[in-house]
Amino acid sequence: MRPSRTALACAAVAFLNALAWLLLTPPFQVPDEPQHLAYAQYLAETGKLPRHIPGRVFSDEEAVATGNVRLNDV
Repeated sequence: MRPSRTALACAAVAFLNALAWLLLTPPFQVPDEPQHLAYAQYLAETGKLPRHIPGRVFSDEEAVATGNVRLNDV
């Protein structure tokens, strides 16, 4: 059973949209990307959901990694 032309067109539009965002957005330069990374890192290391604590949310490892690859130099 072949997919309909509408389904193929929808899939093509979705793929092109994702490709455009991939090519136009620099790594770690969207407003909440560092928070997503910090959340995932905490969850992976502790197995618990993080709680909001005022102050710095980034680990030392993340600060070193982003500093070494100069992702903050835009």
